[in-house]
Amino acid sequence: MKSLKPIIFLLIIAVGCSSPEENNYNEYQGVWKRIGTIKYENQVAVDTFFFPEGKVIPNRREPEVSVTGARYKVYADGHTIWFYSRDGYDKGPDGYAKLTYSMRNDSLFETFKGGFWHDKFSKSPNINRLMNEGYKAKISIDGDIYTQVRMNPNGKFSYGEIYKRIDTYNVNPTNLTGTYNRVSTIRIRNGKKSDTIDWGSSTGKNIGAFQIVADSKRIWAFNFESLDSLGKDRNPGSVLLSNYKINGDIINDTLIWATNPARNTWSRIRNNKRTRNFELNDGKYGIITLDENKNGQIAIFEKQ
Repeated sequence: MKSLKPIIFLLIIAVGCSSPEENNYNEYQGVWKRIGTIKYENQVAVDTFFFPEGKVIPNRREPEVSVTGARYKVYADGHTIWFYSRDGYDKGPDGYAKLTYSMRNDSLFETFKGGFWHDKFSKSPNINRLMNEGYKAKISIDGDIYTQVRMNPNGKFSYGEIYKRIDTYNVNPTNLTGTYNRVSTIRIRNGKKSDTIDWGSSTGKNIGAFQIVADSKRIWAFNFESLDSLGKDRNPGSVLLSNYKINGDIINDTLIWATNPARNTWSRIRNNKRTRNFELNDGKYGIITLDENKNGQIAIFEKQ
């Protein structure tokens, strides 16, 4: 266990002291990496556990045990995506959600309605309550460090999360910086555009695709049904985080982290790198995928 650092201690104090003047919520925009956990006893902070580089502490009751993994989230223009993936942990290696959010005073409100998430969360006993009530946390920020403490209905809390900003949003934007929802697919045959297919979305079936492109990194999440012969969905969805660079109409991605099996696919087949042509026209952003015969598609995202 490590002693509290001064900056974290100041943030801990802020959790218990509302700050009505703290209303520059653009400060929270950007991509964040989870770096540690604050432990409370009787709502008083008693210790902080910082994650080793490249690892997470999956069980708060065993802070001395860490496994390979990471947790990231992004806030941008009222949209958020968070995800985690880890190795060798018996409660499941992956989780993610795409939600909308708002911030008031020192409180964060995340809304599940209209979002989508890892299939396993649909079986959670808390999903109906979260759909109706959303998620609420106390938040505080100091530069590139922010803390988040989930508030229970009784007002009590035992643990807080510590994040470090790893990218800004709309501070040094590229021409792609923004939030985008998948709306359609344009088929390409022999190098020519053919028919356009709507990208269906249904919270009942937990289907969706969304990208948040920050200033140097992007997170994209997607979930769709892929039924086996017994009618069971084999696809729980995926989230990927990458560094990206733009060269003309080409976007180059270098993978930072992703859920399984996307992470394994990128590592095994692409050496964690990918290059795609893209189009940007009237608020719509299209990623082009073609084979050697110039057959493929354009995935169309609309700016939100």
